[in-house]
Amino acid sequence: MLAAQLSLLPLLWGSSLVLTQTAASSSFVAAITQTRLLRSFGKYSYSLYLFHGHLVILPEGLGYHFKQVRLPRLFGSILPIELLWLVAAFALCFGLSWLSWHLYEVQFLKLKRYFPSGRAARGTDPVTPAPKPAL
Repeated sequence: MLAAQLSLLPLLWGSSLVLTQTAASSSFVAAITQTRLLRSFGKYSYSLYLFHGHLVILPEGLGYHFKQVRLPRLFGSILPIELLWLVAAFALCFGLSWLSWHLYEVQFLKLKRYFPSGRAARGTDPVTPAPKPAL
């Protein structure tokens, strides 16, 4: 079963990528993938990737103290506390990612102007012909 699951999972994600990339611009899929929320996740995705691992470690520290707060239980369940911790940890992670993007990453993105890329850099741009070699 594990081999089947591990084989089907990449197919699922791959087919979802094909679906989102080939969807018509007026379709429901395109409307969902072009939302502001998902686009912001894409913008800050690298920092979210970097910071979320550190928040996984926090349940032994900050998360433990957060969960000790006496919040009402729902039918004897700690689910409300766990959900509140999830929302707080996500908000913290997204806030750190936002700060990282605006204070750190943007500074490096400004350096792109010094490193041309694409067809213009290779001299294969059809609009700008490559320079002729000197004889």
